[in-house]
Amino acid sequence: KSSLLHMLISSVVMNYRPEDVELWLADYKITEFYSYKTNTPPHIRFIGLSKTSDFSYAFMDKIVEEMNRRQNIIAQADYQYKMGGGKSNITSFTDYRKIYGKNAMTRLLVIVDEFHVMSQHAQLEPDYKIKLENILSEARALGIILLLSDQAIVDGLRGLSDKGKKQIKARIALANYMDELKETLNVNDNDQLRSFAHMKVGEVAVQTVQENEDREEVATIERATAIYINGTCRYN
Repeated sequence: KSSLLHMLISSVVMNYRPEDVELWLADYKITEFYSYKTNTPPHIRFIGLSKTSDFSYAFMDKIVEEMNRRQNIIAQADYQYKMGGGKSNITSFTDYRKIYGKNAMTRLLVIVDEFHVMSQHAQLEPDYKIKLENILSEARALGIILLLSDQAIVDGLRGLSDKGKKQIKARIALANYMDELKETLNVNDNDQLRSFAHMKVGEVAVQTVQENEDREEVATIERATAIYINGTCRYN
């Protein structure tokens, strides 16, 4: 899991400019993302290392604040575009970048490791349970993607409502027991998962959910391989 997260962060840094993607990292284990504090790529704009509920609530507030900021920018852009004779609507991150260019607003990738801690904290405060649900349902349209990582998916998703869980449109599972694979990929069919039961180190099962022509959600699962990038290489 740690290697996969570092690979994803390193891939973003190597393949995109800071103007394309910015990263916010939250680490409840404290040690996982600590190395980025002393050697920080320009893409990383925030690193949170804490286990406290106060941090969880402040971090969710920070995400909501950024969502509101982006929503206001998009709403103002739509008004100005219409006043200038524009015919189409600007209601999302994609619409905004289509009109004003891809550098007009960065995509934001929020990575939360040991997500079950945030989930447990949200469960203790009804307002924040709703806030987390709203983040999952509304952030993507504003160019904010959440990557929620945990050792056990059952614990990790305990603080989410069914509506919140349905907002997760992509899942990555590493080698694990069949019951855990079922929970992670939200699949009950043993035959569908049989080929993933004996994955090697570095192999992952990637599930994505997309709409078909009838606007029905269809999930597909593919096998992929993650590249290992050691600490020295990352630092250099």
